[in-house]
Amino acid sequence: MESVFLDRLRTNYAPSDEEIERIQNYLDLQTKEFDRLKKLIQNLCSERDKIGDYLDSHKALISLPRRLPRDIVQEIFLACLPTDRNAVMSPTEAPLLLCRICSAWRNIAHTTPQLWASIHIPFHFVLEDERRMPAFEEWLQRSAACPLSLSLVGDIWDHGSGWDHSNIFLSSKGVGALCKLLIKTAPRWRCAELASFDATVLLRFVEVHAPMLELLKISGDLPVASDDEPFNESRIALLEGERLRELHLYSGHPRTFVPDADWNRLGHLSISTFLHLREPEADSIYAFEVLRSTPRLLSLECGSHMMIQHLSEPLTLPFLHKFVISDRSSIDALDDLFEKLWMPDLRYIALPPQTDAASALERLSKKSPLVQHLSCSVPSFIGGSANLDMAIFFPALTHLELMDSDWGNIDDILSRLTPGPEPQSSLVLIYPALTELVVDQHHSLPVDVLQTFLERRVGFGTPFRRLAIQFKQAPDRNRKASFENCIAPFRDHGLDVSITFPPSPWGLSSEVHLSPWIGLPSYDGRESA
Repeated sequence: MESVFLDRLRTNYAPSDEEIERIQNYLDLQTKEFDRLKKLIQNLCSERDKIGDYLDSHKALISLPRRLPRDIVQEIFLACLPTDRNAVMSPTEAPLLLCRICSAWRNIAHTTPQLWASIHIPFHFVLEDERRMPAFEEWLQRSAACPLSLSLVGDIWDHGSGWDHSNIFLSSKGVGALCKLLIKTAPRWRCAELASFDATVLLRFVEVHAPMLELLKISGDLPVASDDEPFNESRIALLEGERLRELHLYSGHPRTFVPDADWNRLGHLSISTFLHLREPEADSIYAFEVLRSTPRLLSLECGSHMMIQHLSEPLTLPFLHKFVISDRSSIDALDDLFEKLWMPDLRYIALPPQTDAASALERLSKKSPLVQHLSCSVPSFIGGSANLDMAIFFPALTHLELMDSDWGNIDDILSRLTPGPEPQSSLVLIYPALTELVVDQHHSLPVDVLQTFLERRVGFGTPFRRLAIQFKQAPDRNRKASFENCIAPFRDHGLDVSITFPPSPWGLSSEVHLSPWIGLPSYDGRESA
């Protein structure tokens, strides 16, 4: 029944007592009808939900995932594993996450050994909870006979961390049990990384024989009998595998690891030491022996000036493609190194920042003209104290990385790499193949210089594809917005342009939490434009 007060609704009309009684009677009648319809809707919704559940249950029987062959599911599971590191013991990542979907897929995951063939193990994370040791053992058992990739992290805690080492599972007994469990799998090790272990624990690992080992990274010091007598290298059985192709050694005692004649199979070698030897003549012999015993090297990284400062005689590494020097070295040391070391097939050279190596690079360019990737300080590139012009070097250069730009005017370099009508003021003709430019640790850059550089690189049709600039200091909000507005159109044209700023100090915490990711490279919190 339609209300007789329709024309009074949404007005300021005040009904009389008689009209109020009529309105109340009308509301009572309509409320009953409203309640009836509401109950009817509830019943219909309940029936709808029951039918929906019934339909969904039947649809699930014919769903594609349920009908996927086991081998396809296994391939999908394997594609879920991290590709840049080993898997971790976390239910938020594969393979543990895959065990929480359904019973059928959990069974497939448990019986796919390749899923469990890699693991990252921070010792403290495993040992601080007694339930994790059996879980880790079960993980290894699921890998069956697959070759293993392990990254092991030892004591990351310093004495001032306040961590309670009295926990029985963190005691030497617990560490010994974990080591014993790992050593049993040594015949299946394919890749092994050992980091932050003390000498006693590290010694237990390097004494095992791992015939399938292809990659080995060791960070730590083995015990030495005295200052004059290094540890007996013959006991380092871990280095004796015939399949070993990649070796990374980071030690405070440079001559802890002395190569033997079998090292000629190595393709990749990285040696970094933290102490300077006191006998330069012995240093020279050691450095020469290391390089002479690895004639098939494809990449070499040395982190101590001991490794590059003294070569007793000229040496050729005919297959070397990549050479990285990670510690700051004197100009004379680099000049001497590139004078005696021949690398005719070199494609990648990286020198430490805060080093003026212009003269050394000039020497290298004459002996290694095929270099495509150059990473160096700004003064090394623009000439520095040698007053040279790097425009004449490395005509095949495609990737340029400039570090520590406090030493030079990066604005001028960008301007010179900008195509323009005056060829004599541009390096474009000198570096025609340049596709990537990375500027690391830079203070500031005018937006107009960046704008002009990108515009002309796109407009002149050069092969340039990537620009990455990392600032030391975060700009104000307006300047950051200017960078964002500048680079946005060029990203639309397909250029990979990134500008990153240091993270804000606010909200950062120094508190350390136990985590299965401890010891892995992690996001540093940088902001991007």
